[in-house]
Amino acid sequence: MLLGAFRRADDGWQFAPSGRAVTNGLAGLATAFGVAVE
Repeated sequence: MLLGAFRRADDGWQFAPSGRAVTNGLAGLATAFGVAVE
């Protein structure tokens, strides 16, 4: 699972997230991938 990438910037490092945002934390992520959550 790729969550993002670190890249070098002028003043240090930056993190660039990849993919899409999910709501409801881990349950939202599981639901986005078709896992049934109670």
